[in-house]
Amino acid sequence: MNKSMLWFVIGVVLVAFLILLGLVLPDVVERSWRVLEPRPTPTPFPTAVSEPFPEPLPTATVVTPLDGRVCIPPGTYLTGRSDVEVEGAYQSCVEMSVRTDQVNPSPCEKKEEIFGDNMLHVVILDHAVCFDPYEYPGKGKIPQIVSPEEAEAVCKERGGRVPLGDEWEIAAIPAGIAYKENISNLCRIANIDCKGGNPQNPLMPSGSYDPTGGLYDMTGNVAEIVKQEDGTHELRGGWSGSYNDFAYPSQRLTLSSKGGGVRCVFDQK
Repeated sequence: MNKSMLWFVIGVVLVAFLILLGLVLPDVVERSWRVLEPRPTPTPFPTAVSEPFPEPLPTATVVTPLDGRVCIPPGTYLTGRSDVEVEGAYQSCVEMSVRTDQVNPSPCEKKEEIFGDNMLHVVILDHAVCFDPYEYPGKGKIPQIVSPEEAEAVCKERGGRVPLGDEWEIAAIPAGIAYKENISNLCRIANIDCKGGNPQNPLMPSGSYDPTGGLYDMTGNVAEIVKQEDGTHELRGGWSGSYNDFAYPSQRLTLSSKGGGVRCVFDQK
């Protein structure tokens, strides 16, 4: 092959190569740019947003001293007993009645009437109420047993009134917490019959035990007269001779003919 023919062949091959390169190179360059281009962050799938939880109801009071009294601020409170607490109180009472040979009649009969008549419910205080820290007539004195009429007169004379049952129970929330924390030995914190079978356990001077939430003897010593919305009266807090379950703050007690103690409350509007 002479030189002319050789250069002709080389030229044809070179032209073919350039044509092929022209066809392939743009696609290669485009792919290269695609690789180098910044990629947007993929949009995540939306997730379900749960409804916000409601604000928990207070389980303890915020207390402020005012002239020696303890004030409960306005707000929303949860009081009463749950189904579990009703059953627990009933079973505890049954155990005590068998252990102390009080089975005929038993103090625990009619569970729902005795322990289940004050179920969990919400109470709204629209203004502050302030309680005397001690049972009437005051610190270091044996609580005086009075009738509902005498209790009303005592409190009215001092510019206060007999507390409503729900108000009293709100004030006793710290006492209820202390009750549960010391259930194995309640006699450490309150003047009650913590073993059962000793209803004659005597009263003690008000303030003999440490306070709960600034209030003394909310559990035991003398059951305190409270007023219901319908104007009737009942007792709360249990007596010195009350067994554990009957001294719990949510326990409603029937007002006996002998009356009860009183702790006055004062409205702060």
